[in-house]
Amino acid sequence: MNHLLFKRGFLISDSQIPNQSGLHIQDWISYKFGNLHLAIDPSVPYRSFKEKEFEIASIGIIMDPINNLINSNELLENCIEEIKRSRDHFWDYIDTLGGRFVILLKEADEIIAFQDAVGTRSLFYYHKENDDKILLSSHSELIAEIMNLSMDDEAKQFMNLKIFRENMNHYYPGLLSPYKAILSVTPNTYIHLQSKKITRFFPRKSWKSEMDKPSLFDVPKLLKNQLNLLNSQYSLAISLTGGIDSRLTLSASRDIKDSIYYYTMIYGDHHKGSKRSAEYAKKISEAFELDHHILKHKDEMSPEFLSVYKKNTSNVSSEFRAKIANILLHKYPENRLHIKSNVVDMAKSHSRRRFAFLPKDSNAKVFSELYGGYLNISYVNRAMQHFIDITQLKRDRIYDYGLYDLWSWEFGNGKWQSLCMYEWDVAQDSIVIYSNRNVLKPFIFQSLRQKKNQAMHYRLIKELWPELLQIEIEKNKNNSWNSLLRCLKGLSLRRKL
Repeated sequence: MNHLLFKRGFLISDSQIPNQSGLHIQDWISYKFGNLHLAIDPSVPYRSFKEKEFEIASIGIIMDPINNLINSNELLENCIEEIKRSRDHFWDYIDTLGGRFVILLKEADEIIAFQDAVGTRSLFYYHKENDDKILLSSHSELIAEIMNLSMDDEAKQFMNLKIFRENMNHYYPGLLSPYKAILSVTPNTYIHLQSKKITRFFPRKSWKSEMDKPSLFDVPKLLKNQLNLLNSQYSLAISLTGGIDSRLTLSASRDIKDSIYYYTMIYGDHHKGSKRSAEYAKKISEAFELDHHILKHKDEMSPEFLSVYKKNTSNVSSEFRAKIANILLHKYPENRLHIKSNVVDMAKSHSRRRFAFLPKDSNAKVFSELYGGYLNISYVNRAMQHFIDITQLKRDRIYDYGLYDLWSWEFGNGKWQSLCMYEWDVAQDSIVIYSNRNVLKPFIFQSLRQKKNQAMHYRLIKELWPELLQIEIEKNKNNSWNSLLRCLKGLSLRRKL
C-alpha cells in the first residue's frame, strides 16, 4: 500500500529533497524552478515557461476555456504576456482559468505561489519563526516527515472532541493543520515564498464594474468548453446523483455524453441517502441512455489501507470518508478523470439561510459557529481570528462581494474540497469545472431568494439540456427554508457573541 502514500502529490523545497525512497516518493519526477527543487508525482502534469526576468510553472491540470487551451506552454506564455502589461491584467487572466492546479510565478528573485479558484489542489507550507526554510507540499504530513515535526498537543485535544469526531466531514479550522509549523494557503490569496507573507488578490474590483463584459461570464459556454477540453485529453467520469449540482454538471456534458462513464456510489448497506441517490441516477440514466454504473463495496477496509489513508490526511479525515476512498480504490475504473460537482454548492448561501442577522464584518466566533458549532471552543476561535487576520477576509477588503459567500468559498470549500480531493487521490484524479472565478461570480451575485431557489442552476440546465428537468430533482431536507427558525437561530447567535 505504500505506493498510495501521497498519491498525486508534489513537494517544493529550497534545498535538495532528501531520502526520497524513505518518503515513498522515489518515483516522483524532479524539476528545477529558479533555485527551487520540485518533486512531483508523474501522474500530475507539469509545465514551465521562462522569459527574461519572468518564470512561471503550473502543477496540475490547467485550462483556458476562452482560448481553448489545456496544459499548454501557450497558456503560460499568455500569463507572462499579461503580467508584462500589468498586475491587474495578469490577475484578470488568472480569473478566466479553470482546473486543479498550483502556479509558481517568479519575477527576478521573488517567487509567489497560489492555487486554482477554489483551491482544489491543496497547498501547505512550513512556517516557523526565525526559520527561513522554504518547503511547500500537497500534503502536510510530507512536510512533517521531512522536518521531523510532532503533532501539536492542542490539535490532538481538538480532534478528540466528540463534536469533531461525530462529524462525518472533518476538515481543519482556519489555516491550521495538526502541526503548529504547517499552515495552508486558501483560495484568492497567494504566498510569497521568501517571506511567507499571505496577500489577498481577489476580489480586486466590484462585481458591478465587470458586468459590462458579459462574454467573460457566459457560464454555459465556459462549462461546456472546459468539459470539451478535458475530453480531448482524458477519459472522463462523472459522479451522478439526483441532486441539482450533479444535474447541472450532467447538463454541461450533453455533447460528449456517449464517451463518459457515469457512476453513483452506495456507501454500504445502511446508508439510505446514497441508495436513494442511486435510484434517481438510474432513472436519469435509463431515460437518457447514459453509460451508468453503481459502485458498491463491502465496508471492510484493510488495516494497511486505513493507515495510508490516515497518513495522507494527517489523521484529519473520518473513517466514513475512508470507506468512500476504499470503494473507489476497488471499483473505480483506472485512468478516468473524475468530474465533481460539489463546489457550486457554495452559491446557495447556506450560512445566511441558517442564520438571520449575521454581523456585517468578520467575526471569529461567528465563523467558529458556522464551521461546525464551535462557538465556545477557544482553539477554533483563535484559528478563525488568525484566518481573518492573515487572509484579510474583512468587509473593507472585498468590495461588493458578500462576506459569507467568500467565507464559504475560501474556507468552507477551500479547506474541505481540497481535503476531499487528496482523500480520494489514492484511487482517482478529480477536477471541478466550477473552480473558475468567471463561472463562480454570476452564481454568487444572485439575491438570497434566488440562491435559496437555486435559480441559476435551473436557468443553466434549461439552456444546456432542458429535458433533464423532466425528471424530478432530489431535494435535500437540510435545505428547507424556515424563516422563523432562521430568525430565532440568528438572534440566539447574536446574544452569545
